[in-house]
Amino acid sequence: LGPTSHLPIQWQSFLDAVRRSMASGAMSDAGDLTGLDIITQLANEISVSAPLNPLLTKAARHLSAYLDATSVYVCNWDAATGQSQVLAEFISGNDTQNEAEQSVGRSYNLREDFAEVDDWLQNTNTPLSLDLEVSDLSDSLKRYYEEHQIQSALYLPISIDNRTTGYIEAYNSREAVRYTEPQMAFGMAIANLTATAMHNRNMYHGLQASEQRLRGLVENTTEPLTLLDETGTVAYLIPAVTTVLGYPAH
Repeated sequence: LGPTSHLPIQWQSFLDAVRRSMASGAMSDAGDLTGLDIITQLANEISVSAPLNPLLTKAARHLSAYLDATSVYVCNWDAATGQSQVLAEFISGNDTQNEAEQSVGRSYNLREDFAEVDDWLQNTNTPLSLDLEVSDLSDSLKRYYEEHQIQSALYLPISIDNRTTGYIEAYNSREAVRYTEPQMAFGMAIANLTATAMHNRNMYHGLQASEQRLRGLVENTTEPLTLLDETGTVAYLIPAVTTVLGYPAH
């Protein structure tokens, strides 16, 4: 792995974590190129007009495979109310029966039901790893883990413009897992790409709404205005022009 200082933060953070783990002997180079390929593939698929839900589901699937998680969920979150909704999910073939239940569209109030997750989202922007047997869980979260046979969970913040607007949760119902630094960095890279996709979707919808409002104002104005391009050629005639002058637009 040569110098990569020119790479975007998603790539750079992941590769830096891989280097440190390789140097300490904690891992070989077996997983680094696979992880980088996944990150690159997802980055290339992100565009303002790309359908969001299939992209989120693909991100969840890749994260499940890389972490060997039994299920992964992509959720939004409202900092003011603590409300959260599942936007996308991937359920592996090794999940429990309760895990396999359809969750997309389901809403939760983290502030009331899973306070430690809501507190984490409010105060930090780093991964959160919880373990059923080791972590000091609230009664409600412990009960949820036990009902779904979740042994460990990794939570990853989704932040847009330095504001946390969601999170990804990866569950393992087979065994408790201690996540490595490269796994954490890979998860954060996926979360950052997810944030970019969600931000692009919001921008795209915002531009569409602005265009519709502007078109409505233009088409309903009574002022005879004309739009010209850089050569002075008429690019667009507001309908009022034809009414005032009495000539057709063509």
